[in-house]
Amino acid sequence: MKKRELISLVSKKTNISERQAKQVIEAFLSAIAESAKKGDKVVIQGFGTFRVVTLSRKIARNPQTGERIEIPSYRTLRFKPCLSLKVL
Repeated sequence: MKKRELISLVSKKTNISERQAKQVIEAFLSAIAESAKKGDKVVIQGFGTFRVVTLSRKIARNPQTGERIEIPSYRTLRFKPCLSLKVL
């Protein structure tokens, strides 16, 4: 599902305009992004958890030259769905 489709679906299910639905979804995504930048965990009951993890630095190889390169450590966002969303 693309963002545009999500906006349309939310608009229909809540009986609000697509413009209002777009504002709600963008505010929701913005709030998650701001919390992630601070390093906070976002828990949405019945949906899942967004959390920031730090991946350690690693050594890799350039596949074209075989040269070793260092990939520095970095932070990324992870999502863990709640049990009711996990597909077996």
